[in-house]
Parts: sequence; C-alpha cells; structure tokens
Amino acid sequence: MSTVTTTSYADKVLTIEPYGIEAIPLQERHGNASQVFTFWFSANLNVLTWFTGTLGILLGLSFIETVGAIILGNVFGTLFLAITSSQGPRHGLPQIAASGQVFGTLGLKLFGPINWLSNVGWFAVDIVLGVVALQKILNISYLTGLLLLGTLTIVVAVIGHNFIHRFAQIMTFVLGALFLVMSFRIVPQLSAISLWAPSQLTSAERFPLMALVAAAVFAYQIAFCTVSSDYSRYLYPSTSPKKIAVLTFLGSALAGIWLEVLGAAVTSLSPQADPIALIVQLMGLLAIPSMLTIALSTIPINVLAIYSGGMSLLAAGIPLRRWVSALLTGGLGILLISSGSGAFADTYKNFLLLLSYWITPWLGILLSSRALSKHPVAITPRQSMIIYILALLLSIPFMASTLYTGFLAKSLLGGADASYLVGLVVSVLGVRWLGHRNLKY
Repeated sequence: MSTVTTTSYADKVLTIEPYGIEAIPLQERHGNASQVFTFWFSANLNVLTWFTGTLGILLGLSFIETVGAIILGNVFGTLFLAITSSQGPRHGLPQIAASGQVFGTLGLKLFGPINWLSNVGWFAVDIVLGVVALQKILNISYLTGLLLLGTLTIVVAVIGHNFIHRFAQIMTFVLGALFLVMSFRIVPQLSAISLWAPSQLTSAERFPLMALVAAAVFAYQIAFCTVSSDYSRYLYPSTSPKKIAVLTFLGSALAGIWLEVLGAAVTSLSPQADPIALIVQLMGLLAIPSMLTIALSTIPINVLAIYSGGMSLLAAGIPLRRWVSALLTGGLGILLISSGSGAFADTYKNFLLLLSYWITPWLGILLSSRALSKHPVAITPRQSMIIYILALLLSIPFMASTLYTGFLAKSLLGGADASYLVGLVVSVLGVRWLGHRNLKY
C-alpha cells in the first residue's frame, strides 16, 4: 500500500517509517553511502554465513579447494548485489517494486509473493540457529527463546528504514568485535595438517563439488539482489553509484569471506562434529560470549528478511500498511518454526535452495534491459515474462540439489549445478535479441 504523508521522516531514527513501496520524495532523501557498507557487513556477520563455509569440507573437499570456491562464489555473487544496490537512489523504490518497470503488474504479482515466501522461510530457518545458541546460555525453553529473539527482530523491522540502518551501524562494531575475538581465540588452535591436507576425492569428483560449493555461495549472495535497493533508496539521487557499489561489495564480500573461511577452517578439525558443540569446545572459557555472538548475529539478517519480505507483499498488491506487512511476515515465520526444536529447518532450507533458482533469470532480465537507466532496451513487460519463463525452463535440466538433480547436471556435469549460469546467459541473450528485433521492426 502506498502511503501519502505530509509529515517529515527524513533522518528521524525512532519514528516509524511512513513510506511503503512508493518512490521516496526528494525532500525525504538523506544519509550517506557509508551506511550501505555497515548494513551489508552486519547482515553477513551471521552464523548462517559461517555454516555456508562448512559445506565444502562436509562434501570432502580440502580446505584450500573450499576457500577457492568460497572466494569465487562471493566475488561474483556480490558483484550483482553491488550493481542493484547502486540503483536505489536513482529510482527511490524497493527492489521488487522497481522490477515492475521491467515485468509489469503480472511480474509483481508473481515475484512479490515468491520473494515474500522466500524471506519468511529464511527468517524461520535463520532464527533456529540463534535460539539453539541462546538455549546454551540461558535455561529457557525453545519457544521462549524463539519469542525473545523473534520479538527483538520484529521490533527493529517494524520501526523501519532509519532505525534499521542505525541498528546495523551498532551491530557492525558489536558483532565485528565479537567475531574478531572468536577468530583470535580459534585460529591458534587450528591444525596446519588439516588445513593443508589434500582431498581424498579424485579430480573427476572434486570439480562438480567445487562448482556446487561456489554455486551455493553465489546463490547466498544473489538472494540479496531482490532486496538490495530497499536499503539505498533513501540516499540522495546525486550520491555516486560507483561509491555505493564499491561499499556494498566490500561490506558483503569481506564479511562473507571472513566467516565462511573461518567456518571451513573450524570444520576441517572435525567434519563429523556438531558445529555448535565444536565452537563451544574451541572457545573454552569464552563459550558463553561465543553463543551470545551467534544468537545476536541472527538479528540483522532476519531484520532484512522481515522488512524486505513485507515490502514484497506490498509490491504484490496486498493493501496493507508497511509496518503491518512486516509484522505479518515476522509473525508467520515464528509460527512456521514454533512447533519443534528446528528439525523443520533442514527440510525448509532445501526447499529454499530450489526456490532461489528463480532469482538468476529475473536478475539477468532486470539488469540487461537497463529499464532503470536513461537508455532502456526496447522490450515490453510481456516479452520480459516470456524470456523469464524460457530461461527458467532451460535451466531446470542443469539444477543440482538434495531435492532435485536435472538430467544434464547428472549426466554431463557430474552433479555440478550450472543452472544459475544457464538462467543468466539465456535471459541476457533473450533481452538483447528481442530488444534488437523490436528496434528493427
């Protein structure tokens, strides 16, 4: 729901944000580019980032091979995040709402609910990790921990944009310091033998697994592309797009690579051990502060899920106020995960990996059409949707996950996932071809 207001919001931190998915008026623009760094840095300083880094070790790759895949996935994934983030001040819209200029009303009614569902799910998955850590500190039930962390997260998201950025600035220093202490405590205990040990897999086995890890890390970062301009749209239109892109890239990539490499290094000590228990063992007397760090680290990323999930709901045409949509998104996430101690999270996380496949062709069309620039490619929303469906269908045989593996991924690629690349290439080529054809005829 668009909210028309005559009350100045500007840089008020504790005022509930009055704007929904409408473009932010010029008189309300404020802030500076540095805030995108602290936002994306704090969002990536979380325990799920840590666990993403363990994937290569658990699959049998060496530490060196895992680090290579982590760096590759982060660099390429964050490049797309940086580009979409830099466009926020130009159009002043949330990312999904801005994509309506490319995909039209039909696209918003499709992508809005999908992105909302994805954010509800990620919130439900992420918060479980924080609750488990919180239970190791406090003698509380699972449900009590869930309500405590969930309520804190929802409050930040409901207040809105300015408070979210101020919270991110604080958490950058708090979480940065806490994870730095954990790093200094853990690194001396790492084994050079395990870090330099070669993989026991054959070359034919290692390549598809490295591709799978790189794809997982890439997917983790491009998932943010559907919400990126939500956190830069209040900046002045004159703010340098290059500066926003660079600071977004550095904030997301530095935190992502740091915690994923650390997670891989820790896991290399004992791949079969429970990851939380292993952290507790390594931290020793600092085990309680480390569990507090893990619990707190879930809040910034889940604030993003609730706030931007709510924006996606509004973009789909659901007539709600922004704060109500955020409340609904967070409440549903808590409800989804309230019935157990987190077993649901594993199944739902696999579902979300499949769900995330929709992003790459969406992103390829959004960027290659240049609809948000001064020189857009001449394609219609209907043509954009046709290209999207074609790109998605052609990428299916190249998908590889625990829930589904396409026949080409299995027979030609040894189980490696190339769907992201296929979806991206087909969507970009489709836009270029149709754009040229439309100008010619």
